[in-house]
Amino acid sequence: GGERIRETVSNLQRLSRQCEQHQGPLDIHNLIDQSVSMVSHQIRHRARLVKSFGQIPSIRGNGTALGQVFLNLLINAAQAIPEGNAERNEIRISTDVQTVENAEPDAEVVVEIRDSGKGIPPENISHVFEPFFTTKPHGQGTGLGLSISHQTVRDHGGRITIESEVGQGTVFRVFLPVGNAPEPPRSVAALHDRRTLGRGRVLVIDDEPLIGDVIESSLREEHDVSVVQRASEAIALLERGETFDLVLCDVVMPDLSGPEFYARVAEHWPQLVRRLVFMTGGAFTPGTIEFMERVPTRVLSKPFKIDRLKRLIRERMRERA
Repeated sequence: GGERIRETVSNLQRLSRQCEQHQGPLDIHNLIDQSVSMVSHQIRHRARLVKSFGQIPSIRGNGTALGQVFLNLLINAAQAIPEGNAERNEIRISTDVQTVENAEPDAEVVVEIRDSGKGIPPENISHVFEPFFTTKPHGQGTGLGLSISHQTVRDHGGRITIESEVGQGTVFRVFLPVGNAPEPPRSVAALHDRRTLGRGRVLVIDDEPLIGDVIESSLREEHDVSVVQRASEAIALLERGETFDLVLCDVVMPDLSGPEFYARVAEHWPQLVRRLVFMTGGAFTPGTIEFMERVPTRVLSKPFKIDRLKRLIRERMRERA
């Protein structure tokens, strides 16, 4: 749930500017099934759910973001159908793959979500992907779901279309370019790295004790983790000659802020700059936003997955090897 909230906030940020997302090989059918399980309680009293899945290849993308797209479309389909006549109404999800002429890649996956709901008036069709536009009653929608979905699909190199007729229903189609061949299993690569790179040293700077506790308990089997709650304590460790493969630093802290800590590191320990990673929940002032866009430091948006953190540690250790 926390991961979905983080991705939704990231998608909101992308309405104004692009942001980095982790990409990987995806099973579209698995994403659809996960989305269906989350919205099934809304569908079962409104319509029969029918799946018509074809043989489709994997695509490359961000699973949580695309899962949110399918979830948004299914919620819209369900809310377009009043409760009480589930046997007379239908929501149909179908998938297929089609060739694309004179394009690279030359194929795309098509996901179609069709409902037998009330439909959308012609004058509203051109506005459905605009932020904050909604035809739902007050309290039933923010007008962000379809605009976020539209931007997410575009970020994946795809497109989303809509057809609708009042009283007949609506059809959304999501077109996504076919991804590259799946990557080797991460567990194999991680095992190789653990054998060749050994234990790493990680410094965590965060004024929330729980953050440090969670990171330390998650990493301690593979790495040595030091946790401090103030940037001044971290500087004291560095002044004593302590070295680290990765330094995780919160952006907003009580004594020295993330940007102020960065400036001290860049001045006295420039070799550590590439090993510095900021952690943030997204609460930025205009000055902090300008700083984060200017410096090359990586950023982990809270909550983040421990697997991603472990990959960052291995990357930094390979650079030193």
